[in-house]
Amino acid sequence: MSSFDDRQKAYEAKFIKDEEKLFKIRARRRKFLGLWAAEQMHKNEEQCLEYALEIVKFGVGKRTTQEIAEKVMKDMQAAGVKVTLKEIEDKLEQLTEKAAHSLEKEGVI
Repeated sequence: MSSFDDRQKAYEAKFIKDEEKLFKIRARRRKFLGLWAAEQMHKNEEQCLEYALEIVKFGVGKRTTQEIAEKVMKDMQAAGVKVTLKEIEDKLEQLTEKAAHSLEKEGVI
């Protein structure tokens, strides 16, 4: 095998690993967003966990960050919580770092 083939395989392996890492971070970030939003809506512990799971599942696939933020905003507003899309987008940004640290601490990534 040539060194070019070896490099190509190494790049492919790195790409796959990076994509898996991003997937895990985004899923954890959605979980944290769901928990935060549920707390703002004054849900009990069980309802918070259910809502967080709903947000994680909602985001799987081809959903954009914008679509996830809009869903959470609509849910929160329907529950009487005054929140803007910008606030949710800012929260998502904050939670990205928290999600990465959480996964690193657990040795997942």
